[in-house]
Amino acid sequence: EPSKIKDVSWIKPQKMIGDLPRISPNGATLAFNATDSSGKSMIWLRPFNSLDANPLPGTDGATRPFWSPDSRFLGFVAGGKLKKIAASGGPAEVVCDAPTGSDGTWGRNGDILFDGNVTSDPIRRVSASGGVATAALPFDSTAGAGWPAFLPDGKHFFFTRIAQGKTEIMLGTLGSTKTKSLGVAVSRIEYSADGYLLFVRDRTLVAQRFNPGSGRLEGEPFPVAESLPITGTAQADFSVSDNGVLVYRATGGVTSRLMWLSREGREAGQVGPSADYRAPALSPDGRYIAVRRKDPGATAGDVWIMDPARGTTTRFTFDPTGDGNALWSADGSRLVWYSNRGGADAIWIKSASGMGQDEKLVDAASAWPQDWTRDGQSLLYDATGAKTGYDIFRVPLTGDRKPVVVLQTPFNELREQLSPDGRWLAYESDESGRQEVYVMSFEGQPGKWQVSTNGGRQAQWSPDGRELFYLSGDQQMMAVAIAAGVSFTPGVPAAMFRVNFDDSGRNAYCVAPDGKRFLFQLPDQELMTPITAVVNWRAGLGRK
Repeated sequence: EPSKIKDVSWIKPQKMIGDLPRISPNGATLAFNATDSSGKSMIWLRPFNSLDANPLPGTDGATRPFWSPDSRFLGFVAGGKLKKIAASGGPAEVVCDAPTGSDGTWGRNGDILFDGNVTSDPIRRVSASGGVATAALPFDSTAGAGWPAFLPDGKHFFFTRIAQGKTEIMLGTLGSTKTKSLGVAVSRIEYSADGYLLFVRDRTLVAQRFNPGSGRLEGEPFPVAESLPITGTAQADFSVSDNGVLVYRATGGVTSRLMWLSREGREAGQVGPSADYRAPALSPDGRYIAVRRKDPGATAGDVWIMDPARGTTTRFTFDPTGDGNALWSADGSRLVWYSNRGGADAIWIKSASGMGQDEKLVDAASAWPQDWTRDGQSLLYDATGAKTGYDIFRVPLTGDRKPVVVLQTPFNELREQLSPDGRWLAYESDESGRQEVYVMSFEGQPGKWQVSTNGGRQAQWSPDGRELFYLSGDQQMMAVAIAAGVSFTPGVPAAMFRVNFDDSGRNAYCVAPDGKRFLFQLPDQELMTPITAVVNWRAGLGRK
């Protein structure tokens, strides 16, 4: 019978938040991404012949580790570079540039496939010995592609295609642009060397036999584990080795909390109970919070409005497809939000009172509302194009509502934020090879300045416009003094505190109206579930 090992010694007593478990192909070592209580993120390793897990030096800021076929090396992305490092230790080596790189797979023939932003980047291919990455498949502007996973032959690979609210399992071949759909899933895919494909459907980890000869799935999928959470980009926490070791992390869905932090990083009070939150947005007067909340068992999240003073939370949207990334108008009277209703990305608008009908404002691929012009007459948003990635647009709320381009380059520009006086626009761009924060003139003489110096995301202005806050590539909350009048002069970025933030939504944090506190969406460490390891995972299921 399979033996199940549940171990929390490296999560709770060491105050670690561990996720993205990846078992080595030989089944001997578990790698996972973890952030300690100080906010430092690294790859950690837990050999199964040891009771201890230890960080792997040289992997600061790493995301989503993946193993080499011989279990000797790990690949990861950090600082806009795809890197590899020996599991036994030693310096990390740069394989190639990967400004938007995320997850990868390492084939037996020495190729690495890795994805980036699923809505604006193709899956890329590079030799594990280093070089320049090239597109393994053409970029499809109508669908996202990610989560590549090699088959044992090192030539064929699975990937996940996300289009019109549907996630498909796809089969590709190195050197060919032809792909094949294998059916609908909800999550990324992994292949078990004994001939099964594992993926998540309806929060259940399932396995289905795959025939490499015919390239087809056979039989019906059968359940393996329950209650696996899935993100909007198809991430799910499971991994399988060549010799039948399965690791996964299930959860009841309660994963985060909304917490006020002081300028020194001290906790200053939780708002509401813990839940699955994303992208909080404060009303202009600071009285209300609009946030995407997904309840346990729900297939998608909705926008809810929290009233901390009264202790109430009211549902604002009701579409089963899911809604999120809400944004208040400058006077607090309206809300806009993103939705994929009917399989089409769009921005919607409605009175903040909840009265009236939902009205579609913008139709565009991956359109995310970001800020209002200070006169309240236009909305700024970013969306993806067929060739230029994320670009910044402005749409008037009256007249023909025809969007106009604010900023469009061959790079990704997103998460734009206007200064309180409306003269300066802060945004993120990967033009340098990694995400950095820039400011450009929105009114007056043209000009542009790089503000961050070591990676930067999620820029937010102080209410008086004299500071610009952002989150650095090494998980630091940064503050930059701003001198801005006729001209713009940024100061030297200063670290305020380290924080474990979630970068998946519009906002990981909000600035209070007085500029003295920050409302952060934080992982709820006390409610994180342990990772489960199952040896010979099919034995207890009566499968051969």
